[in-house]
Amino acid sequence: MLQMANYEFIRKQHILLGKPIRQISRETGYSRQVIRKALKSTEIPVYRLSKPKPKPVIDSVQSIILEWLRQDEQAPPKQRHSAKRIYQRLVDEYGFTGGESTVRRYVRQLRVSPPKAFVPLDFPPGKFAQFDWGEVTVLLQGKQVKVQVFCMRCAYSRKIFVKTFFHQKQEALLQGHVDASAFLGAVPQVVTYDNLTTAVKKVLEGKNREEQERFVQLRAHYLFDSYFCDPGKGHPKGQVENLVKFVQKQFFTPVPNISSLEELNQILLEKCISYETTNVPRFSLTVGEAFALEQQLMLPLPSRPLDCCRIVSVKSNSLSMIHFEKNAYSVPVSHASTELSCRVFTERIEVYHGKNLIATHERCLEKGKELLQYDHYLDLLLTRPGAVLYARPLHQAGFPPIYQRFLDKCRYRPGGTKEFVRLLLLHREFDASLVEETLGEACQKGMFQYDAVRQLLFQRTLPEHRLPRLTLTEDGSVPHIQVKAPDLSQYNRLLQKRSVKPKLLQLARCEYIEKAENIMFIGNSGTGKTHLSIALGKEACHQGYSVQFWTAAKICNELIEAQSQKRILQLGKQWLKTDLIILDEVGFVPLSKTGAELLFQFCAARYKKGSMIITSNLEFTDWTQIFKDEQMTAALVDRLTHRAHIFAMNGDSYRFKQSIQRS
Repeated sequence: MLQMANYEFIRKQHILLGKPIRQISRETGYSRQVIRKALKSTEIPVYRLSKPKPKPVIDSVQSIILEWLRQDEQAPPKQRHSAKRIYQRLVDEYGFTGGESTVRRYVRQLRVSPPKAFVPLDFPPGKFAQFDWGEVTVLLQGKQVKVQVFCMRCAYSRKIFVKTFFHQKQEALLQGHVDASAFLGAVPQVVTYDNLTTAVKKVLEGKNREEQERFVQLRAHYLFDSYFCDPGKGHPKGQVENLVKFVQKQFFTPVPNISSLEELNQILLEKCISYETTNVPRFSLTVGEAFALEQQLMLPLPSRPLDCCRIVSVKSNSLSMIHFEKNAYSVPVSHASTELSCRVFTERIEVYHGKNLIATHERCLEKGKELLQYDHYLDLLLTRPGAVLYARPLHQAGFPPIYQRFLDKCRYRPGGTKEFVRLLLLHREFDASLVEETLGEACQKGMFQYDAVRQLLFQRTLPEHRLPRLTLTEDGSVPHIQVKAPDLSQYNRLLQKRSVKPKLLQLARCEYIEKAENIMFIGNSGTGKTHLSIALGKEACHQGYSVQFWTAAKICNELIEAQSQKRILQLGKQWLKTDLIILDEVGFVPLSKTGAELLFQFCAARYKKGSMIITSNLEFTDWTQIFKDEQMTAALVDRLTHRAHIFAMNGDSYRFKQSIQRS
């Protein structure tokens, strides 16, 4: 076949030099027909087959392949012949000897689809928006995680909204629409979608769709219409499909390294705002300027946003767990084995019993996990303290080391694990960080007791509730009376050493109870104060008297709770009916101001009406450490020591002696 250079030579020889065709033919060896063809056209010569090339290998099975492909048109898309499968069948069933590449080439030629063509579209302002999902990879706390990208674009102004979720479930679709509407400040009249299953329950004939109930609720709340593309054809929403590619290339390249999805969404929000400076194609306006015109024609926002959740009915089991999406979530033990309902949001799950919210959990997107909140099991652990050491909810809680130290100190004494559970219940009243700090203080002071920790907590929170001090004006209307400071040291003379045993034997007859007299054991730790008070209490029980035993910290906690519940008078009347109250460890734990005042009122109320046995490791002059006020301390000591049997217990510690003997 002649090339363009040959055409050029022939034309110059004939036209410029005047040579006849016959002479050019003799000189070049080209036929006169070829020379005439070169003289008629200056088009670049192209080789054209006069007839198709023979294909002896594929021609023998051509009809078979065509028949199989015709049958494939009626078969499910995922069960149609591939070129490889056609080759395998030809070899197995017809003894085909050609190569696989020959079959592949022939099938590829048969499957060539016609070129795609699209009509350029213009959209009226305020009417249309398009939605689609995308998927990207991010570095979340150093780990590669796939996240789903919610993309919406206004068709007229090209304004965009982009947000990421961990999944494409229905609640994420709803939340994305709510957030997009809030960002736009208005609602597009029509939104174009794929046939996503979170919105479409069933594809009907033509453009008709049976939509999901929650998606219909979204449309009813925001009053927009939905338009669904034909299955497998997304060209009606080409703008948002281009947006997905744009976002992947521009917003997520390089791969973002973030600490949370909230941080990433804040970055994306800023990028959406900065995108407003982009020019709209074929317009002299920017995206922001075009949207300002479009927003006026969009639908207004409703008065409140839609709750983006789906409601699922569940039933808790005997372990006080519900199961959702192959994960277990705890509920309070009072709702074990109960019919409940879940409100499932994108990132959390709320569990309801009727209309009452009983539990909230962070939503887990993995499978086979247990999400247990220790607080849900504390009420049950109070009645079953033996399970504390092996309770899975406590293991999952990940408490700071100070809690384990407290448990190690408590677990070996009677009621110790139960006391630890009561300690955890303090989290319902006080902030966890405050409880942790108070535990540290209690451990430093060796106070491994619930009541001690509670009193320390009251002291820490007291400034927030303290009443302002009364200030009197100096106008002469109120007389000025100077009160002499009390001298508590005078009461220490009552602690002079005296014979204990005869006096105790006399007290064992319980005549002091009939006379409403008090007994006080004051002295060092380990000298038998609590032991003697319990012994006298047991003897009083044997003689038919009613007896109660309290530590000072515990009775203060009880009084504070009764005051908050407005039953302090009722409780006081009940205690006045008790013949003997043993008040142990006065001064061992510093009391809060409120606790000290209530304890003073309690002791003052029993003056000459009921007996008390009090143990303390502090001299009377040091009781101001407990009650914080000298006047109140003096008044209390005066009442307690009046008509009281006082014992000074200043010997060596019996516990120390026993430890020496064991060693």
